[in-house]
Amino acid sequence: MKLSVHMICRLYTFVSLSIFCSIVPSLALAVEVNCESPWVYCLEEFEALADQSDSIEALVPALPSHVKRNVTFKRGNNISKITVGELGPHGHLTPTRNSGSATPEQPRVIVWDQLSGFTASWNSGNTNHSAHNRVDIYDFDFDNNEHRLVGWSAERGWIAPHEVDGGRTCVQCHGESQRPIFPMYPDWPQFYGEFNDEMNGYENGDQALRSDLRVMGNQFQSIERALYSNFLANEAQNNPRYKALFDVKAANNSDNPYYPYRPRNVGINNSRHTSR
Repeated sequence: MKLSVHMICRLYTFVSLSIFCSIVPSLALAVEVNCESPWVYCLEEFEALADQSDSIEALVPALPSHVKRNVTFKRGNNISKITVGELGPHGHLTPTRNSGSATPEQPRVIVWDQLSGFTASWNSGNTNHSAHNRVDIYDFDFDNNEHRLVGWSAERGWIAPHEVDGGRTCVQCHGESQRPIFPMYPDWPQFYGEFNDEMNGYENGDQALRSDLRVMGNQFQSIERALYSNFLANEAQNNPRYKALFDVKAANNSDNPYYPYRPRNVGINNSRHTSR
């Protein structure tokens, strides 16, 4: 049997990836995060910032730029159920209960550090939303291999995972392990960018994994775009809990109209780094 150069290259790539994937899990257990690096943001740094802040409005602009760039918004209403059904576009079960009092007009914010795993989330400040003045923080303790959740508010200070603060406790949703509870990538049920972290649909020349995904994507992404445009024109410009996140976009001269979600259009910088 003769192997073409193309076949040899594909075989080499497959073997290399197989070896890499077998080694990575063991390397991940030995990872060390350097929280002293200016490119890494950890819980301890957030604690110091929060202790000096008198509100979420004052805290958000002071977060590092690279953390504010890693952002997504939870819109709450599960519009994919209108056109997709109970399963997401890639077959993953979607949640039926809207958590975090998020709405398309006033979505919940989630920001993160890609290297440390530090994650923070907060609501718009609407007093009708649960825990409207609390920041929820997720962190991974690499020394003890443990997930950690904690809350913070200017009024109460630090809030333990089992403490009640205007809503459910952390562990009531996340469990005693305090693990993240996002569905599998690339589905983000109830988030903007729900379909593959994108929002501008499929043009005729674009590739989709399946033809039915192209149809579903084009159906509910058009609804998303209308809702997101309304958010950008109102709360994103006027609410300081959102505005500081879009100031980062302006500072980097981003021409992506769907920022921070990935565009498909040719000629637009489509970099989007996610670690969910």
